[in-house]
Amino acid sequence: MATKQTKKTTKTTKTTKKCDCKNCDCKCAEKAVFHSQASFYVLIGMLVMTMTVLVISLSLNKSVRELFRPASYVYSGRFDNESAGDNRDENSFAILSAGAVADMFNTNKTGFLIVSDENSMDSNAFARRVASFAGDAKVYRYNVAVDKSNDDECALGFIGEEETPSFIYVKDGIIFDRLDDVKDEADLESFIQKYSSTEE
Repeated sequence: MATKQTKKTTKTTKTTKKCDCKNCDCKCAEKAVFHSQASFYVLIGMLVMTMTVLVISLSLNKSVRELFRPASYVYSGRFDNESAGDNRDENSFAILSAGAVADMFNTNKTGFLIVSDENSMDSNAFARRVASFAGDAKVYRYNVAVDKSNDDECALGFIGEEETPSFIYVKDGIIFDRLDDVKDEADLESFIQKYSSTEE
């Protein structure tokens, strides 16, 4: 007896999952990934720009720059040796080496510092103007026109690279005030008189 074999067919129903978002064009997942990556890169870009602006503004701010001045320089006694020595200019200002300038800051000294460029014709004229107003004030002189060494880099880290000649008042090893590229003698005189009475 022949048996009729019946083919069992199963019908599969295709179910489509609808997206929860509105106005879906069936690429929501791809768009979501793209948008999240784009947001991440925009956020990183804004962070980098903010940090760059902050670093530039801090580097231009003299008072903030004082906080980051070199602190690893080892005192070697050069400031006291040189300031009391025979190495003086025609105005009797002690000529300091870069190491002595760094030591001046590291040992919390007080006094006026002329930062000049001896290759400049104005440097000696400026020193003579300072001498005419200085009286008994402690005035030291540093020439930036020398071969750059570790000492020079350290000294410039303390005083900053500004226009020369500069006239700096150092109080307890900190730059308290400064005149850069001085043109007016009245400003120079009032600057010296203002701080010479407060020296050690």
